[in-house]
Amino acid sequence: MRLLYSVILLIFGFSLLIIGLALNFLIPVFVHNKVNALLPLKPGTVIYSQWQNTTVPAYLQFWFFNIVNHLEVLKGAKPYLQQIGPYTYHEYRIKHNITFNENGTVSYLQKRLFYFDRSRSVGDEDDIFTTVNIPLVELGKFLKDHTFLKLIMNPIIRSYHEKYFFVTSVKNITWGYKDALLDELRSVLERWHLSHLFNFPLEIGLFFGKNNTNDSIYTIDPGYVNLDHFLVINKWNGSDKLSIWNTDYANMINGTDGSMFSPFINESSRLYVFQSDICRSIYASYIGTETIKGIPSMNFAAPDILFANHTENPDNIGFCVDGYCMGAGVLNLTKCLPGTPVVMSQPHFYSAEAKYIDSVEGMSPSPEFKTVLKVEPTTGLPLNLQKKLQINIAIEPISGYLDIDNIPELILPVMWLNESALIDDGNAQVLRWELVIPVIVAHSIAYGLMVLGPLLIVIVVLINLKARSAKYKWLNSKPSNEDCIINEST
Repeated sequence: MRLLYSVILLIFGFSLLIIGLALNFLIPVFVHNKVNALLPLKPGTVIYSQWQNTTVPAYLQFWFFNIVNHLEVLKGAKPYLQQIGPYTYHEYRIKHNITFNENGTVSYLQKRLFYFDRSRSVGDEDDIFTTVNIPLVELGKFLKDHTFLKLIMNPIIRSYHEKYFFVTSVKNITWGYKDALLDELRSVLERWHLSHLFNFPLEIGLFFGKNNTNDSIYTIDPGYVNLDHFLVINKWNGSDKLSIWNTDYANMINGTDGSMFSPFINESSRLYVFQSDICRSIYASYIGTETIKGIPSMNFAAPDILFANHTENPDNIGFCVDGYCMGAGVLNLTKCLPGTPVVMSQPHFYSAEAKYIDSVEGMSPSPEFKTVLKVEPTTGLPLNLQKKLQINIAIEPISGYLDIDNIPELILPVMWLNESALIDDGNAQVLRWELVIPVIVAHSIAYGLMVLGPLLIVIVVLINLKARSAKYKWLNSKPSNEDCIINEST
């Protein structure tokens, strides 16, 4: 009877082991099928609703650099910058005019709206600080080689009491203000029949035209055929590449808009994002893992080599402007943002050449200023996104123009920003219950069966070995017939 029980238990143990192995093998299939059902962009699904009008809170935060010693800078001193901020805006992105095209792609417009959040800010939008007068910088570059026009314009500029470094508000420098001087300049050039030389916007703001406006037309792959192409941009503004840089590589439109990524991400993955704000595509490489609100996250960051100079990274030669290549860590955006002498970098010139950092006082470059993408690797859904960049203005001395003959030539920081989104508790709970917890439970059951089955087999084998050992000892200890005969004779 004991042998029968042992055989039954052994069969049961092997069955548990096989079921555990099979279950462990089937879990990826289950997850893959669930993701296949969840992710393609189909109207009426949860993913479609989140993509069209995300409920994950997003914020745009600004830190501004106040020039403490602007009068000394006019005489050639190094600028001393004092950081103020953050000034926070709640950001909403709404996709509309969504069209499902016959070729399988999806086109849409994306509207961005920003609302000031005083509770997350250090002050009001009307807070003031001293910075460079961007219209005068651009005007100086225009007049640099026009001596006659400089003679005409200098009195006009002074009549408007314009200063190269001026006091402005957070709201004006960010969202824009109408510049009366530029309006007068246009009138003067029209009178002299030189209006064709005028190429300056009448309203100035680093984010002018970005609030409550559309960001051109996006055409994307919805992922019906291949989830590796999920939400990848095929065209932007009607074209599959840009036309502002010098090489095909620099003009490439790669990746998504950063709101979501393709699923099944691993350590060798690169996350590509097209950034229309800076007219280029960037990528992020794996840097580690963590858990965010109970959800496993794989973290990616933009590598330093991405912003290296063209000698260290030959691909970046395409971002040189008019034959001039800037040093590591900065990007000339005059081709991207016509009419503004903007140079982009990472905050506090992180990963930039020392000459940019040392040209001003007040920089504290640190890896914390990297752009970071934290995603759930199975679905590619973002858990925490932080896009960080700094806006600088290139300034230089110009003889005979205002009072800037002696200012130093440098890249002057104006502000840096962090555009971020962190999954909220409600969406995190949905993701945990829909994907994370079922997978954890299934893996736990599988591993449990894979341990319990072999353990049961071992126990049965040990019990039977012990029983056989006990029987062997009993047989060895039983008196033989010869011993019995000897004892009887005695």
